[in-house]
Amino acid sequence: MSAKKALSVGINQYSNPEANLRGCVNDSIMIREILRKHFGFKNSDITLLLDHQATQANIIKELHNLVKDAKKGDILVFHYSGHGSNIVDYDGDELDGFDEIICPYDMDWSNPLSDDKINKILKTEKGVNLTMIMDCCHSGTVNKNFCGPDMSSPVKDRYLFPPTALIPNQRERNELTRRTFHSQKKNYSILISGCEDNQTSADAWIDGAYHGAFTFYLNETLRKNKWKMEMGDLHEQVIEALAYHNYTQRPVLGGPKGVEKQEFLSVKK
Repeated sequence: MSAKKALSVGINQYSNPEANLRGCVNDSIMIREILRKHFGFKNSDITLLLDHQATQANIIKELHNLVKDAKKGDILVFHYSGHGSNIVDYDGDELDGFDEIICPYDMDWSNPLSDDKINKILKTEKGVNLTMIMDCCHSGTVNKNFCGPDMSSPVKDRYLFPPTALIPNQRERNELTRRTFHSQKKNYSILISGCEDNQTSADAWIDGAYHGAFTFYLNETLRKNKWKMEMGDLHEQVIEALAYHNYTQRPVLGGPKGVEKQEFLSVKK
């Protein structure tokens, strides 16, 4: 019998309060409700790690649990909403020279949680639908000037600046290429991420609450299409929705050959 399992990580409150965000917990709750109400997941199928629960050790533990015993026909989801960043790649496996990282509650720059580490954990056999939904920044740009209800809270970038020694210099930044969050080599996972590597994902006041703009309009796009869409159409319509609402970030879709024609959270036949 096929299984459905999901892990959603949402981090508003960081161990360093200067890094705090506002819409990530709402994003995780939204993803849980999407999965529960429209894609047949039970509450017991969905693990949430919120704020102080989302330590690096806990995230790694639950990523292992997500893919444990996964078999053909299973549907797995990893959603992350929080800060992202990038550091110089020291093992030489990235064409652009950088590793993308997510930033747990207890962010440790000396031992970051990189795309390489996540990719090694999230290995599945062909026929498993493992979908990653990443609402975080992969590199920095200027904040956009939208305000929250108190008119003094601009949209925040979901990008955490590394320590000075780890910040790519301008020459290195100029060499950044567009790529998805993690390498797709020998991996059957599907990725839809909130922005390109040279952009930021917005943490913004939308429709009466704080959300990640990407997660919010992903939900809206699915809702308008009655929760049944091919990945390519979903990707393009989320891009259009973000642009219509004046967000400059451009989501990225990645995965195995033919991913554009695969239905969101379905098993390829």
